[in-house]
Amino acid sequence: MDDTLHINIGLRVAKRRRALGLTREALAAMAQPPMSSKYLWEIENARKRLSADMLHRLATALRVSSDWLLGSPPPAKKVDDDGNDVEESEEEKFSHAHERQELQGEYC
Repeated sequence: MDDTLHINIGLRVAKRRRALGLTREALAAMAQPPMSSKYLWEIENARKRLSADMLHRLATALRVSSDWLLGSPPPAKKVDDDGNDVEESEEEKFSHAHERQELQGEYC
């Protein structure tokens, strides 16, 4: 992964953490197994490179997909493992609409 990607991942981790009202210490404790808040600071500030496992752990703790942390837009539709459309809850619809608005703001 290049430096730009790590910078963007760090920015997305920090943005989502703040949107959830979490401190670095709280998010670090939520990642299973827990990590240090110093390590999380290093991720948010692109000082450390992430392994696939760490990316997945952070995405799970932040309740987003690993793809979203990597810069992909949220899905337009939710699908199951077989590719069938799945009806989203109102909370998921709101969350995805909000994420799309944030992404549009990032790239405008």
